[in-house]
Amino acid sequence: MHIKYLDLFKKITLLNITKFVLYVLVVELIIGGGGRYLVLPFSLSIRMVLIGLGIILWMCCLFRKQVKISNIKKEVLFFSLFMGLFVPIMGSIVGFLEGNNIRNIFADANGYVFYFYIIIFASIFNSKEDLKRLFYVFLGSILIWGIFSLMVFILSSVHILDIRHIGYILKKLGYGGIIGIMPNKIYRFFTEGSLFLQVGLAFIWGTYLFKKDFTFKKTSIFILGTFLSLLVITITYTRGFWLAVIAEVLAFITFINFKSKLIFISTLLFLFFSSIFISSYIFHFSLTDYYRNRLLSSIPANLDLLDVDQIPSESVELDEKSNVDNKIDSSKEASVKTKTSKDVKELAQEKTKEDDTRSDDVKKADPYSAQYRVEMYKILIEKIKNRPILGYGFGKNFEELEGNYSYELSYLDMITKFGIPAFLIWLIILSYFLFLTLFKWLREKSNQLNYLMLSFTIGIGSILVTGFFNPFLVSSTGVLSIVLYLCFLNFQLTDKEGKSFKL
Repeated sequence: MHIKYLDLFKKITLLNITKFVLYVLVVELIIGGGGRYLVLPFSLSIRMVLIGLGIILWMCCLFRKQVKISNIKKEVLFFSLFMGLFVPIMGSIVGFLEGNNIRNIFADANGYVFYFYIIIFASIFNSKEDLKRLFYVFLGSILIWGIFSLMVFILSSVHILDIRHIGYILKKLGYGGIIGIMPNKIYRFFTEGSLFLQVGLAFIWGTYLFKKDFTFKKTSIFILGTFLSLLVITITYTRGFWLAVIAEVLAFITFINFKSKLIFISTLLFLFFSSIFISSYIFHFSLTDYYRNRLLSSIPANLDLLDVDQIPSESVELDEKSNVDNKIDSSKEASVKTKTSKDVKELAQEKTKEDDTRSDDVKKADPYSAQYRVEMYKILIEKIKNRPILGYGFGKNFEELEGNYSYELSYLDMITKFGIPAFLIWLIILSYFLFLTLFKWLREKSNQLNYLMLSFTIGIGSILVTGFFNPFLVSSTGVLSIVLYLCFLNFQLTDKEGKSFKL
């Protein structure tokens, strides 16, 4: 026992401690919300501590030559340095010169600094066994969060839990999203962690449909996993997620063989129609109305995206800078000039309310968020036209957008903050990686790592679809999947062990 005890401690090395911290960081980013479970000094969160600790430990490993970056592909290394160092530095400098709020600048930069973790993960997790553990930690965390979301929804539906109280608690802990009851009495459970369900679903589909092991046991797991994943994505009540799932379905139908297509389409149709039957005749709830009203609410009251006549002007002036939350406190109210126009949320609410083309059920399915995005789109397009090269820097808050420094539309947020050239570099290089994965799969379809990476690619593609409507791509939560994807891709490109990689 004494010898085994000593052997155990021999395994506690700096490198293993670093790996453990990175595992915990992955878990926290998926199921930990904002990581604000403890009261820490300087308003730090557990997430911030883990991110900082991970970088420090990695640098120590690098100094002691326990890791090396020479095995990282040059294009992966460049992408990580460009997005993780150059963009945060450039965006912060422009933000400082613009006079943007300092804490908002750091908050903006924090999401992009996480791209530097591509180097950290790729240099530490560079063997089959390490990547398997990382994959299981990633997928296991997604599974845990999916089960938790489903349990909260079910227990709230049968009135054991009050979903509004759960939402209040999670909001205080830093979980983003919307949790509660919509105006049409629909329960909604949507958090930032829900984003990872798209990637998890892609893994479930890919490992079954590409492997083509159609045994009864594997098929049962596939059907159950598909049903539960789609159910959890459905209760997010988020159209961006739904559209992303549709994109995943089309992608898999494109790449799988004919037999897999039949099984896949049959499974989806069976689950859809059986769900309609069960919801209608057992729970007396119309699932078709649920989907139809929510999707119809995506159509804004005013589809003219080029109409900028009603864009609010920047008419609010302050004698002093606004505070962290960009709110005007009572001591400053006297110095604020009268607003000459409504902010974007007021415009969206007004236009949606006056829209006679939509039924009351559709309006209740979404009071104004679709129109809100349209108005935001108009404003940001005009702003980008004025500053297309360098943008306005990190931390920029426009008064007509209620003083927020973070915007709902990820791509326009990125262009507004650091300009079109940097955005195009991000888009072109990331697209190159995605197509590279596709071409490797086309060359050797039977390789498990290749079709696993293609599934990962489809999952990343679904997140990119979500980026058109949601702000996840500008935060560490959204960046995590890209970081892990490039970690696995670097292994796929550099290591000959890929042919023997099996889960």
